[in-house]
Amino acid sequence: SIDSRLEGGSTGTSGSIYVETSMVVVKQMGVIALLCHFTGCTWYAIGAQMMNGATWVTAHSELREATLGEDCPWQYMYITAV
Repeated sequence: SIDSRLEGGSTGTSGSIYVETSMVVVKQMGVIALLCHFTGCTWYAIGAQMMNGATWVTAHSELREATLGEDCPWQYMYITAV
């Protein structure tokens, strides 16, 4: 258990408790990144597929084109959706 490794200094079979904790944190950050990715992609898909009226995707693209004179690259829209 973690308590026995902290008290006795034993590393067990999985190595240092710091490495194990770091791996747990990295795994949790990966899960959060995947959830953000899927949420952003879903939000963009909903905005792009609506047929009636202006959506955030069309309004944002038109505003960027009007102010900067250029279309929105997919990377910019991805970061905006996320």
